[in-house]
Amino acid sequence: MSVETGAAQPADLDRSVSFYVYRNVAGSLTYVAEYRNLQAGPRYFFNKDGRLAAVGRRFGTRLPNGDPYVESETVFYDAAGRETLRTLLAYEKGKITEPVKALSPPRLEKPSFNTFAAFFDARFKTANNPDPNQLGLCYLDLADGYGSFARILNIPAQPLDFYKNSIPPMNYSGLERSPASGVAQDLGTLDGKRVYSVNYPGDLHALLVERQAGRFLPVMYFSPFTKIDRLEIVKSGDRQVLGYSSRISGSGGLIDEWYFILDRGIPKSVKYRPAVEAELKKILPEHWDTRGGNFELRTLTFSSPIWKEEDARCCPTGGSVKVELGIKDSGFIVKSSRVEKSN
Repeated sequence: MSVETGAAQPADLDRSVSFYVYRNVAGSLTYVAEYRNLQAGPRYFFNKDGRLAAVGRRFGTRLPNGDPYVESETVFYDAAGRETLRTLLAYEKGKITEPVKALSPPRLEKPSFNTFAAFFDARFKTANNPDPNQLGLCYLDLADGYGSFARILNIPAQPLDFYKNSIPPMNYSGLERSPASGVAQDLGTLDGKRVYSVNYPGDLHALLVERQAGRFLPVMYFSPFTKIDRLEIVKSGDRQVLGYSSRISGSGGLIDEWYFILDRGIPKSVKYRPAVEAELKKILPEHWDTRGGNFELRTLTFSSPIWKEEDARCCPTGGSVKVELGIKDSGFIVKSSRVEKSN
């Protein structure tokens, strides 16, 4: 099934059989396209009430003279499931031609299911969704103009040497680099799990965390916008945090930053900004803001000047704010905050 935009996809996809489901086609139809080994297979149309409306297929081969020959067949059904219309179009070198019966596949028969629900049960009833909370996520944060993506780690943990000599495809063409010979950098341990950065040519880096003894899974692939400002494991309160940051050039001081903790043995990305922004809304007047700010990982403290609505970028006049954070369970929480007015 196709994945909703922005949702995490499996890192390893078996593309030998795949289905793409499109909703609200031509108004209210559900359209399902089946592919096998990347070749188009049957296609199904279901009405708004889920009833099977039509089945189609596309067949391609070559004529004895070598020219490409394609047939497109569609069968339509009424509310009782009876065939009402069958169409067959043939193309030779892209132009409509008469069907060549000797080349045509067997007659397209009605499928065994009459509704989308029955189709779903027949194809996916025994399917399991990958669980990010059990398998973990890997983030792709590459300076390639496409933003960041999340992948569910349905791949096996591998020895460190595996990553020194290869890059798992991760269902993203930007990582399919060959050969991939990297140098491992030992970053220490995160709550008892060994952590490495593997540095590849082209300024690509893999951040690995031990999942089981001697075997690792990636938590992040990244290429910094300028240079790596931070890549370390820090003791923050009673927790250890794996932090990465890189300044984004030409952005007015914005920083690309990622923080990870171990949650029940699985690395988890944690963000401090949602907790900070919620606190700022409580303590700052409307239309006052911090326009960035600085986060100190070791003390878990956020601090920033305060801009009033009319202030120029150069000259904040609203004083300053400091928010002290902590880590509870699997995320950041606010412990205290204070605003200091300007003189």
